[in-house]
Amino acid sequence: MRGMGTVLANLEAWKEGKKVALAAYGQMIAAPKLEAYAKANRPWRDQSSAARAGLKGGAVFRGNKVVVYIAHSVSYGPYLEVCNDGRYAILDPTIEANVKEIYEGYRRIMLM
Repeated sequence: MRGMGTVLANLEAWKEGKKVALAAYGQMIAAPKLEAYAKANRPWRDQSSAARAGLKGGAVFRGNKVVVYIAHSVSYGPYLEVCNDGRYAILDPTIEANVKEIYEGYRRIMLM
């Protein structure tokens, strides 16, 4: 079929452009948003500020998916999340509070 090579090349360029845009959104918008929210809304009172400083947001590609995450980098981060009936948990509440807005950002990129 005539022109099929051009069509396929354009589709590949479109796909690669979307991947770049999705990764950039994850790294520059979504992950910093999660990190800032978690640091501002942590339910514990700082003793040394290490737990707050250790809250890190990020984004990575896994196959064809962008994974946006928020995590603790201190060794006792898991204890904050699960001990004391979750009273000091911040990771799930951060995701819950921001998931709709982040998904909306990804949706807008895909509609461009």
